[in-house]
Amino acid sequence: MRTAFKEWAIVVDALGRGEQVIILRKGGIHEGRDGFRVEHEQFILFPTLFHQQHEGVIPSAQRRFDEIQPHPLPSTTVRIEFYAQVVSAFSVRSLETVASLRGQHIWTDEIIQ
Repeated sequence: MRTAFKEWAIVVDALGRGEQVIILRKGGIHEGRDGFRVEHEQFILFPTLFHQQHEGVIPSAQRRFDEIQPHPLPSTTVRIEFYAQVVSAFSVRSLETVASLRGQHIWTDEIIQ
């Protein structure tokens, strides 16, 4: 497998532990005019600390964050533990729809908004 999806390490941990079952993407200028689209249906999960926020996840994930954060690997090492497969992809255009997804991810409402 040569394709990886870069995501906050705490989210990768939650996905691997089954505490999160979806990935939300906001899209942006890099997606172009057509917006976000799934390019690969299978990929490894590449954990990163870049932009990771303790306050951006729900309290139970914050506790886990505190457990895994103090023990970083050397910067030349990335531990790849998890693999993911896209089962479905769809656009969400309202905060009400996003609210119905609570319990399927560890992000706070503020981060999603």
